Amino acid sequence: MSSEGIMDRITAGMAAKNRSLIGVASVFLPNLLIPLEFQPAMTGALLILVFCVYTTVLPNYKTWAPLRIGLAIPAIYLFIDYGWSRAYPRPNRGVHLGMATTAFYGIMKVVEVCWVRDLDDERPRWIQKPQQALDKEQTTSKKVPAPGEVAPVVLPLPQDTWGRIAYSVDYITSVRGASWYGDRVWDFAPPYLYNYSPPSRAGHILFNLAFAIFQYLAADCLDMYIKSIPWDRTQGKPVTSLPVPLQITTVLAIAVHTILGLTFPATSYAILAVSLGSYPSSWAPILPNFPFAAPTMSEFWSKYWHHLFRRTFRRLADGGLWYLPGPLKTNRSFNRAIRYTIIFFLSSLLHVAILAGIPSDWAYPMPRSFLGIDAGTVKFFLTQPLGLILEDARGQHKSFRFVASHASPPSKRFKLHYIQTERDNRMRAIKGVLLTCDTAVKQILLTLNEKEAFIVEDLDETHVIIAPDKVERVRSALASELEKNAFSLEAAAP
Repeated sequence: MSSEGIMDRITAGMAAKNRSLIGVASVFLPNLLIPLEFQPAMTGALLILVFCVYTTVLPNYKTWAPLRIGLAIPAIYLFIDYGWSRAYPRPNRGVHLGMATTAFYGIMKVVEVCWVRDLDDERPRWIQKPQQALDKEQTTSKKVPAPGEVAPVVLPLPQDTWGRIAYSVDYITSVRGASWYGDRVWDFAPPYLYNYSPPSRAGHILFNLAFAIFQYLAADCLDMYIKSIPWDRTQGKPVTSLPVPLQITTVLAIAVHTILGLTFPATSYAILAVSLGSYPSSWAPILPNFPFAAPTMSEFWSKYWHHLFRRTFRRLADGGLWYLPGPLKTNRSFNRAIRYTIIFFLSSLLHVAILAGIPSDWAYPMPRSFLGIDAGTVKFFLTQPLGLILEDARGQHKSFRFVASHASPPSKRFKLHYIQTERDNRMRAIKGVLLTCDTAVKQILLTLNEKEAFIVEDLDETHVIIAPDKVERVRSALASELEKNAFSLEAAAP
C-alpha cells in the first residue's frame, strides 16, 4: 500500500470515529475530567501531607512524630475516598484508573512520610544540577573544570517558613525526582534528570508538540488495528483466542499502546506547564530509553522503564528491611532479594487495587476468583523478583547504580590500594592505606571522619591515606552511605 493510501485510511478512520476534544481527553488526559465532587477529599489529603512533610524539616522535627503518625490515618482515609468511592459517578474507565493510581501513590507517600521516615531519619534533599555547580565553579576559580569533575552540591534544608512550604509542595508533586526549580533535582532522581537541559523554551515546546502529534497518530493507527481484529471479547483472555501470528502482533500493539498511554499525557502536561512558565529542565521525557531495547530484566526496570514510583517503593522497602534481624541486615544478597520482593509486591498491589475498583460494565470479563483480584496481574509482578534473583545468581547483573555527580558505578567510585605509605612526622613513620575516590565520595569520607578519625593524610581532592586498622570499618560505612544515595535497581520502581 502506498503512503497516500495509508494516510487516506488513517484519515478515514479518524473521521469515522468522529473523536471530539473531550473524547481525546478521556483517553489521554483523563485527569482533566475528574468530577468536582471528588476534589474536597483530594484537597484535604494533600493539605495533611504537606503539613506532615513541613514538620519533618523543622528543627524539632522528632517531637512532631506522634502527630504525623496520627494524621496519617485521616490522610489515608481521604485518599481511599478519592480513589475508590462510589458516592459520585465517574465518566469512564480512564478517569477511574487515573484517580485510583493517584490515590494509591498518595497512600504510599503518607506511609513513607509519617511512618517509615521516623525509622531511619532520612529526609530528602535538593541536589544542585552539575551544570549549575560547574557555572559556580568557573566563576570562583581560574581553573575551568570538566563537568564530570564537579561534585554534586547538596543544598541545605530550608530555614524559613516559605522555604519549608516550597520544599514540602515540591517534594509531594515530584514523583520522579524532578523539581519545579530548574537548577536542581531531588537526591532520589534517576541519573538522566541530572543532565537534562533543553536548549530553549521554544525548542522544548516545538519538539514536544511534534512528538505529541506523532504519538497521537501512532495511537490512532494501533487503535484501528486492534479494533479491526475479530476476537472473542466475551472471554476473560481474548488474545489467546486468536491465531498465534495475530497473538504476537496484537500483544506488541497493546504494549506500544501502553507505552503511549504513559508518554502522551506526560508530553501534553510538559507542553502545558512549560508554556505557562515552568522550567523546561523540569520536564524530561517520562521514559529515558525505549523499553523494548532493554537487554536484561534488571536494565529494563532500572534504566528503561518509568521511575514514577521509584522513591515510594524504595522507601517502603527500606521500612520492611528495618525489621530484619541483625545478621540478615548485613547480608547484601538477602537484602536485595527481600527488596525485590517488597517492591514488586507493592507494584502488584497497586495494579490490583486500581483494577479491582473498575465497575464490571467498564471492563471486559476478567478472571477474579479471589476478592476480585486479577490473578494474571499478581503472577506477572510476583515472578519478576524470581527472574531478577536468578539473573543475579548467574552473574548477569552488573552494577546499575549511578551517582549524582556523573554516571559511574559506586564500585568504581572508590578504590583501596593495599600499599603501605609513610610520611615523616618529626622522625615518626606512619603507615596507611591509599584510598582513591571521586570528589563526591571524598566529601562523604570527610563527614565520616568527623565522627571517627581514620584519615591519616589528606593528599588531594581524590586521594586520602587512611589508618590500616580502620579499612574494613571505613569500607562498610562508605558502602552504607553510597547505598543510600545510589541509583540502583533496588531503588527502581516498576
